[in-house]
Amino acid sequence: RLTYTLTQLGYLSHLERLEKYQLAPGALAIGYSTLTNMRIRQVARPHMQALANYAGASVALGSRDRLNLLYVEHCRAKSAVMLRLDLGSRIPIATTAMGRAMLAALPEKERDWLLRHIARRESKRWPKVRTGIERAQKDLASRGFTLSVGEWQTDVTAVGVPLVPADGSGIFAFNCGAPAFQFNRE
Repeated sequence: RLTYTLTQLGYLSHLERLEKYQLAPGALAIGYSTLTNMRIRQVARPHMQALANYAGASVALGSRDRLNLLYVEHCRAKSAVMLRLDLGSRIPIATTAMGRAMLAALPEKERDWLLRHIARRESKRWPKVRTGIERAQKDLASRGFTLSVGEWQTDVTAVGVPLVPADGSGIFAFNCGAPAFQFNRE
């Protein structure tokens, strides 16, 4: 019944040849409406673009979706070699600068819950991932930002900072990243 209703509303299309369903253009209306009502995007965008131009890099604003972050705004410098990420891209919380910044800003109870789920997902990699998360928390406390140097993708270097709006609209995070040959740890 749910599939039928979503199809009738234009959110799903039935692919008879494959006997499957896929998202239909009507589903974009839901996402677009959500994005346009996020005032933080309009406020942050000019500053993000200025930083992207200054650094010759990519700057994104993300919001948590389960164990990932979803890019809700993205700016890139015209002159830089770019990462293949854009609005709607998903990146992991555990190994990215943006994700680690988000984790550090979460209330302890929520962070602990996420860490338990990340540990299950990462399995054998968990000790190394946990070390990176703990280092990021220390970096955020001492430097005001987190780092991920080749920990998410070996050829990507990024910094991240959390944003906790006073209006209680949720916790967001920013990143600024570029290919490793363009950015190094320093």
